[in-house]
Amino acid sequence: MSDWREDAACRGLGADIFFPDSPSEERHALEVCAVCPVTDACLQVALAMPSSTDRFGVFGGTTPGDRRRLRRRERIMPYVPIALRWNPGRGIYEEVAQ
Repeated sequence: MSDWREDAACRGLGADIFFPDSPSEERHALEVCAVCPVTDACLQVALAMPSSTDRFGVFGGTTPGDRRRLRRRERIMPYVPIALRWNPGRGIYEEVAQ
């Protein structure tokens, strides 16, 4: 199995492109990510980094602010209704197999 980084659109580009000093430089990095075939893998690696060390750079087509919002959203669990029924023998509600 090959390393996903071998297929990255940024391969061979300088890392400084992905640590921009201005909004126009950030847009350039995001444009590279927009055509990259392995953006999802790159983003997963970025999201696996501790948030305390992930304050700079464009990874997986996201800025540090984008990644903060994604992490916050992931912490909020979506409501998924579960069918329950009372089991008098055990004195508890149990999930009904669907």
